[in-house]
Amino acid sequence: GDFHPSAGPGPESFNAVLIRLNDDRFGSPAVDNTDIFISSETESKKLTTCLEPVAFSVSRIKEKDTYQSPPPPFITSTLQQQASTQLGFSAKKTMVIAQQLYEGVEIGGEPTALITYMRTDSPRISESALTACRNFISKHFGPDLLYETTRRYKPRKRAQEAHEAIRPTYTEKVPAEIKKHLTSNQYKLYNFIWSRFVATQMKPAHWRSRSMDIEADLPEPVEIEAVRISGEKQPVPEPKLVVRKCVFNTNERKILSKGYLTLYSPEESFLPPLTERQELHLVKLSSAQSFTQPPPRYNEASLVKTLEKYGIGRPSTYVPIISTIQARGYVKKTQRKFFATELGILVTEKLRPYFADILNTSFTAEMEEKLDGIEEARTNWLEPLREFYHLFSQDLKKADSEMTLEKGKEPPGGEKCAKCGKPLVIRWSRYGRFLACSDYPRCKNVVSQKPSTPAEVTDEVCEKCGKPMV
Repeated sequence: GDFHPSAGPGPESFNAVLIRLNDDRFGSPAVDNTDIFISSETESKKLTTCLEPVAFSVSRIKEKDTYQSPPPPFITSTLQQQASTQLGFSAKKTMVIAQQLYEGVEIGGEPTALITYMRTDSPRISESALTACRNFISKHFGPDLLYETTRRYKPRKRAQEAHEAIRPTYTEKVPAEIKKHLTSNQYKLYNFIWSRFVATQMKPAHWRSRSMDIEADLPEPVEIEAVRISGEKQPVPEPKLVVRKCVFNTNERKILSKGYLTLYSPEESFLPPLTERQELHLVKLSSAQSFTQPPPRYNEASLVKTLEKYGIGRPSTYVPIISTIQARGYVKKTQRKFFATELGILVTEKLRPYFADILNTSFTAEMEEKLDGIEEARTNWLEPLREFYHLFSQDLKKADSEMTLEKGKEPPGGEKCAKCGKPLVIRWSRYGRFLACSDYPRCKNVVSQKPSTPAEVTDEVCEKCGKPMV
């Protein structure tokens, strides 16, 4: 909702979000600390209408100072994630540009490598680079911005640490000064890497935040349909929730000392000067149902983050994994989000019952560790090979005898080829399912096949958002 200290909208209007119904925490079903949510737009509008004439007042104001430390220097996964989120680069594009910066760019008539090796899982920085970075900060930004001690970052549990973090080879090569030698994308990525590295040796940013609760007591309680999250984190419909009180919250965040954010453009938020028990005027209430949306689909950044979380792949394989699932038609990317294709769903459903001990995240992560052990001469290479083959050979035999083939199946209704009269059969490509003449290659007639009848709505409720399952 939008509120104002005095009647009518104005420059001091601010936004607040609903956080509690009565004493229940209100929010998205995907958030852990949610007690209750509204899954129906109709019920949301019903509550909004009842709140419009109600008096609102500030019930609590809390101030807090926080210090925000700089993040560690980039490794492959974080570079791909942040470049996707902030620069709009795909993982593949990020690595291509990083390769160019690593191999060298013509500066002053000579090829100059601008960054260190870009396939790494370690945030380690060499002592000489740390010294150079700290000297640069003291000289160009002043000793007041230099952190008191040298920051060093610990690697994650499964890190191989074959290479140090991604950083500029020469801190003195300031992005703005060499911009004319770089393409637009090269400059964006180099500036990204340079700023992140230099920030690691700067002081934290000092913020002051102010959190404010806005309360409304309904003179006449309103009864709405809601969904409550049970102790087992399962949604349970609550058809007659009596709402007597609503609490909204808003936050102000202003910077007192920029610290490492001197290299960036930090976003601040401001609220008008308010006091506890001060009455507020409602400008507008929105019944938008963003809080009932299911978890977001994967994009490249979140997929890389998940691969890293479960120990799947290595810095050098994130891009090939993402490229392969697209090239084989298992997923398609629309508006930078991944959607499983009909072929991808079919392949998964076919393989999962027969290869469950292999098609799981723990197997993949454990295999990565075993391969690392072989590389480091800690493990005899025959042991993991025998262990894998024993399981895989059994799975393969079972699948070979029990799995039904999809290739060459006749569609329901037994359609005939319009050109030769032979039966049509189901075929698959990276673009999905289609019908082809069974007399191929003598007859090359194909028929595209659109999705069949629309999905039927069931009585089951989605455990994520409370909407009906289909």
